[in-house]
Amino acid sequence: MGSFSTNAYGEGRYYTFTYSTSQDQVKNTTTLNWTLSCAGGVSWYAERTLILTIDGSNVVSKTDRVARYAGNIASGSKTFTHDANGNKSISVKIQAAVETSSITCSGSSTITFPQIKRKSTFGTVSGNTIGGTVTININRNNSSFTHSLWYKVKENGSWVEAVKNVATSGSFTLPMSICSSIPNDNSVYIGLCIQTFNGSTEIGNSYSSITAYVPLSAAPTVSFALSDNKGYSSTYGGYVQNNSELHIATTATANNSATIKTITVKATISGTTYTYYGSSVNISLPTSGTWTISVSATDSRGKSTTAASQSITVLAYSNPTITALSARRTDSSGNATSNGSYLQVIFSATATSLNSKNTTTFQIKYKKKSVSSYTSATLSSYQNKYSVSGGSYIFQAETSSGYDIQLVVTDKFKTVISQTTGNSVSKVFSFFKNGLGIAFGKVAEAEAIAEFDWKIKANKGLTVV
Repeated sequence: MGSFSTNAYGEGRYYTFTYSTSQDQVKNTTTLNWTLSCAGGVSWYAERTLILTIDGSNVVSKTDRVARYAGNIASGSKTFTHDANGNKSISVKIQAAVETSSITCSGSSTITFPQIKRKSTFGTVSGNTIGGTVTININRNNSSFTHSLWYKVKENGSWVEAVKNVATSGSFTLPMSICSSIPNDNSVYIGLCIQTFNGSTEIGNSYSSITAYVPLSAAPTVSFALSDNKGYSSTYGGYVQNNSELHIATTATANNSATIKTITVKATISGTTYTYYGSSVNISLPTSGTWTISVSATDSRGKSTTAASQSITVLAYSNPTITALSARRTDSSGNATSNGSYLQVIFSATATSLNSKNTTTFQIKYKKKSVSSYTSATLSSYQNKYSVSGGSYIFQAETSSGYDIQLVVTDKFKTVISQTTGNSVSKVFSFFKNGLGIAFGKVAEAEAIAEFDWKIKANKGLTVV
């Protein structure tokens, strides 16, 4: 309801435009119901011209002279169509010539009709996972309106109609194929549109957007296999410390258009973790015990998957050790005698058993000091022994010669050698041939040398020149 009036003439004559409105939301129209009246002044006035213009059209237009009494002059209705956004404004103008041929009373007004709500708008939107369901709740302005829902991938993407003919809510699935447009990203802009219809007539569109994320199911798959490059684990029932080489072969597959960027291998032993990178990794094993291996793969979107960890047992291993080695003169039965014609080699050694599957051999090598080549003797009675204490080997030795002696211990992985000497038989003193060398306590074996197999006690001091 509204009104406006012209200016007054004479003793107070003026004209008034009064109106009311009604709206049709479906048709997007407003109907204006109006009345033109006059009031004020004496009982009547001579009126020649009267023009009422509504929205550019003259709905009252007269130029003949009449006696105009106060009261209603004219009324009517007019329907106006709003624009696509539901807006409409009109202009109304009154012109009257009272007691003269010239316009004496005039007035105008712009009437803005209430907006007719047209296109539906977004309510709550749920769901933001590629491959998952997006639900759009719709605020519609008329119960007869229906809607199509659209989406587009990235701001410059093409619109895709996802669902038709929904009322106040609609759902659709964001296809996994969207991932192909973002091989290096974990999320993407998704434009949303509600297209509003009245029957088959499009009313308008409302827009919004969400950020959609690549699902966890698109993370890479990863598996790995462990093996011993040297093949020792199958022989000894475990990997061998410092000798086996652990090989980690990883198979990783990226999903939904991503690519594998990083494969990370972690090997943990006794609280210490070693980190390696790559699909084919070789690891030395310096520590015995249980090693736990884990492998993860990271794709170009930053998604990671870690395979179930695996464990291996690394058997403790150390090189063979010769803990004692000596030689003495004996008779053939091994009885010690300084003038014996045999040398007895006495030794102790240890080796790692590796579940009693390691192999060990013991070998004595000896030669006279005056020659260069050794005679070898394999001690078969000590084969595959892992701890020998007081081991013995006797061989016939010339009484006039000292001997160089070696003990060689070999297992599957290492050979160790220790050396000692065996003396000639004992003599108070002995001259080397031609008298050009002398020995005390043993047989002389070298020229121009004084040899001592006894301790030297020099009561008056010892001078070396």
